[in-house]
Amino acid sequence: MTITAGHQPTAAELEELRNSVRAGVTLARVAVQGITTGGSAQSISWDTVRADNVPVSFITVPSTTILIPAGYGGTYDIGFGVYGGNFVNRAFLQVVPTVSAITYPAQLRNVLDLQEDMGWIGCPGVRLDAGDSVVSQCFHTTGSTVNVTAFMSCYRTGP
Repeated sequence: MTITAGHQPTAAELEELRNSVRAGVTLARVAVQGITTGGSAQSISWDTVRADNVPVSFITVPSTTILIPAGYGGTYDIGFGVYGGNFVNRAFLQVVPTVSAITYPAQLRNVLDLQEDMGWIGCPGVRLDAGDSVVSQCFHTTGSTVNVTAFMSCYRTGP
């Protein structure tokens, strides 16, 4: 959409502009998912889409992967959290972007406080192009399976 100087945008044009920037998805893992101990980080398998505000989908549940659709590349803010786990040893959450344009660390990680039943990681300003993907993972060495539910949001905040 092009808006020139002196042009009074219509309500439809303003809505198109708003939606083109604030594209994204909010997900939940409602059913308990068991995260086994040690080895490697396990991806959260999302089972519920809470909000997906564009005509094309970022994810089809159940799935572990958010895929940026054609036409929706940009800068994204990503938030990911888990509830219900009582992590008593080493534990962390990580967001793993698979990006084509900019090199990031292999994962964006947050170490969890021990004895907490909720953990959270925020990743602002992640550049994602069409075709890039995002996976959210949890890792722990508690000694037995920890059952969690989870939530995630991934919204474009700029071009």
